[in-house]
Amino acid sequence: ISFVDISSTGNAQDFGDLKGTRYYHSTCGSSTRYIAMAGVAPADASTNDVEYVQFATKGNGAFFSDATVENREMTGLSNETRGISAGGASPYINVIEYITIASIGTDGADFGNLAANTGYLGGFASTTRGVFIGGNPGSSPNELNVIQYITIGSTGNTTDFGDLTATVSNTNGAASSTRGLRMGGYTSPGRSNVIDYITIASTGDAS
Repeated sequence: ISFVDISSTGNAQDFGDLKGTRYYHSTCGSSTRYIAMAGVAPADASTNDVEYVQFATKGNGAFFSDATVENREMTGLSNETRGISAGGASPYINVIEYITIASIGTDGADFGNLAANTGYLGGFASTTRGVFIGGNPGSSPNELNVIQYITIGSTGNTTDFGDLTATVSNTNGAASSTRGLRMGGYTSPGRSNVIDYITIASTGDAS
C-alpha cells in the first residue's frame, strides 16, 4: 500500500501491506478508512475476504469481514457511511452488496442488482448516489455504454441514468459532490483516452 499527501506533490511513500496479495478487487472508503473487497488471492482463486486500513495510522491491512460472494473484476464506490461493491466476472454476475464502513465484523449484505450481469465496470459516487458505468457483460458485444445508479442510503436495483459517449469496459471513474467523470477504458478494438462527464443529481447521457 502506497500513499501520497493530496495537497502537495512528490513521490508516493510506503503505507504498509495488504493482509494478503490480491488483484482485481473492488475498493472504497470513507474519510477515515480504506476498504478492499474480494478479488483474486494467491493460487488464482477468487476470495470474499474484506480488509481495511485506517488512513491516519500507517500499517498493514486487517480483517474486516466477508463479502457475500467470492468474485473478481467488480467495482466499488462509497459515501461516508456505506461501501458498495457491484458486478464481477468470475462468473459474470449482477450482484450489488454493501458494508457499513464503521462496523468491523459486519459481513456484506445484499443491496440489489445491476441491470444485467456485468464485470469490468467503473463506478463513482456523490454523498447520496452511486453510479456504475460501462462494463463487459461476458458476451458479444463485450463493451457497454450503460450508466445506471443507486441511492446509497437505501437498497434496491439500479435505475437507468443514460448512456456514455461510447461503449467501454475496464474504465475508471471519479467524482465531486456534483459531477462524475469516466476516464479511458477499453473499447473494441483498442483503448480509449476519452473523458466523459455527467451531473450526478440529474439523469441523461454523458458529455
